Amino acid sequence: MAAGKRRQKPARTEPVRVVCMHKRPALALGTSTPVGSPDRSPRSRSHGKPRKAPAVSRHVRETVAALRQHCPTPLPVAVKLGRVPDHVEGQTIRNARQFTVRLDRTLDESTLVNVLLHEWAHCCSWSLTHDRVYDEYEAGKLSWAEYEAGTHDGAFGLAFAKVYVAYSTQVLSAPATRKK
Repeated sequence: MAAGKRRQKPARTEPVRVVCMHKRPALALGTSTPVGSPDRSPRSRSHGKPRKAPAVSRHVRETVAALRQHCPTPLPVAVKLGRVPDHVEGQTIRNARQFTVRLDRTLDESTLVNVLLHEWAHCCSWSLTHDRVYDEYEAGKLSWAEYEAGTHDGAFGLAFAKVYVAYSTQVLSAPATRKK
């Protein structure tokens, strides 16, 4: 390659698609607190300072390891804790190489694990139908309710059951290794 010339990245052949956005529960009247949830602090901005990575509990790491072993997905899954769109607890994004599961870093451990299981089920049950439903929703041909119904079909239900069984048998029923 000649000096001074940069190699161009190949054009992406497949668009990035959002498979699921797990919505937050309804808010209590007159507050910004979800019904039945502890108060959540507002998201802080880093204002140019390096952001400290959120701590991930051992239980969450064990859950991800068990899901990787017992609930295979058609593409690798990257799990990230960080910012997600407002009013969303988790989101699954697919591109040509992998799924990325983004989880809201402000969630308590129990909710975080539940949202992780939900999003992992989307990774397990992904099909071309998800892409079609997403494209139609983005084009304005489907309502939010139709989009949700299209991405939470029977295949998703079966995948979620498998994911939950793996979690309950491999993580919850495993001998406790944590110090009390």
